[in-house]
Amino acid sequence: MDIIKMAREFGKELQKDERYIAYINAKNINDNDEKLQKMIHEFEMKRMEISMESGKPEKDDERINTLNSELQNLYSEIMQNENMMNFSVKRDEMDNLLNEINSIITMCANGEDPDTCQITHSCSGNCGSCGGCH
Repeated sequence: MDIIKMAREFGKELQKDERYIAYINAKNINDNDEKLQKMIHEFEMKRMEISMESGKPEKDDERINTLNSELQNLYSEIMQNENMMNFSVKRDEMDNLLNEINSIITMCANGEDPDTCQITHSCSGNCGSCGGCH
């Protein structure tokens, strides 16, 4: 079996993993939460409004501050939504799984033994080289 075919087979197995299934379910619940989607849309509109106001030659700093405050309030409301909180947890779990997989593949590509290579979670402060800290 060639390596690309193996990757496709691995992808099929990944989609059977409970973390993947939980992530997709949480994503679908978020996508179907009309109140949450409305808040997200309002958030995006508010960001665009701030961008437009900030791009004006004569900026209205008071208006920008008001818009920023409204944006922060919307963000807090979105992040406190039960469905969004659950989605964030499931997304983090999925990201951690993918980081672990990527770390193993990278170690193997660097010549380490696939059966014994160990994933370490140490922080150097430079996230660019990070394999995940969660």
